This record gives sequence, structure tokens and C-alpha cells, in this order.
Amino acid sequence: MSLRERKAELTRRRIVDEAMRRFVADGYEQTTLESIAAAVDLSTVTIYRYFGSKEMIILEGFQEKYGPYLSTLREQPAEADVPTVLSRAIQARLTMTAEDRESVLMARNVIDEAPAARARLWDILAEHRTATTEVIAERSGSAPDDMAVQLSARIAVLIAETASDRFRADPDGAEPQDIARDLMRVLRDGKVLLPDPDA
Repeated sequence: MSLRERKAELTRRRIVDEAMRRFVADGYEQTTLESIAAAVDLSTVTIYRYFGSKEMIILEGFQEKYGPYLSTLREQPAEADVPTVLSRAIQARLTMTAEDRESVLMARNVIDEAPAARARLWDILAEHRTATTEVIAERSGSAPDDMAVQLSARIAVLIAETASDRFRADPDGAEPQDIARDLMRVLRDGKVLLPDPDA
């Protein structure tokens, strides 16, 4: 990483950290990009260059945490089977430092107060379902529009989401990766109640 890239990354981090402090202290709606810019001694134009909106600042942490999911999904050895690839990607998504956990939990609390950010989060999850669908289709030799492929991709993303939600509800409880493993076992052991297509 060049010096310029390192400086840009530090600037992004300063913006996100200050924005999150303000969102928590003052409320999402009351915090303006202008107030964030002033606090980090940058122009509003510079803030817009890094982030197009307040929503994108909040979602920065989520984008960062999905980076390992996507790279793990795409970079597994060719001989790895699809269930192994999906499990490894989910574990990569949920592995966090204590600092990561705190920032993700804080961001989720802010997102709950921000309808536009929640809507964008759904867009991000849709992007990850699409990426997961593509990987499953390629590795299984199936078409991306195959129902089993699409359902498998949705389930993989849902496991990560559900583990994150359960962790968020009880941050002092089980680790998110362990919750995800338990969810996978519930599916594997046939404990999920599925609708009856012949009812």
C-alpha cells in the first residue's frame, strides 16, 4: 500500500470514527455531514469524495466485514466442496476482534434508527446473495437460476445474518462463529420445520 493509499485509509477511518461518535451521541438524523467534516477538519466536499452519504459511513463497517466473506468464498481451493466453501466464508464473515464487535454493534444500533441505511443494508445483503449464488453455481456446475443454487445462497447468507442477530441480542453470550456452527448443525440435523409442498 502506497503512502497516499495509507493516508486515504486513515482519513476514511477518522471520518467513520467521528461520525459514529456523533451518531451515538447526537442521533443519526441530527448529525450532518457538515458537522462531521468540521470535527475532523475536512471540507464537506472531501467527506463526499470518500462517502456519498451518511448511510455509506454507517455501512462502512459492514462492507469491511463482508470483505473476508467474499474473498474467502472466491479464493477457496478448487478441490473444496461447496458446503466447506460456504462454511469457511461464513466463519470468515463472523470472525471479529473485540474492537470490530463494538463498532458493528454500535453501527447496527444506529442503523435501526435510520431507514435509509436499513434499506441500503438490504441492498448489500442482496449483493452478497448474488455473489454467493455465482460461486455455488460455478463450483457445482449448475446454472445461477437453479432453485437449489439460489436457495443454498440465501441460506448461507441467512446463517451469517442470524448468527449476527443472535450475537447482537446477547453480546456476552456465545461467539458469532459458534452460533453459526450451531445454526448449521440445526439445518444438517433436519430440525428446521419446512413448509409441506403437498399440504
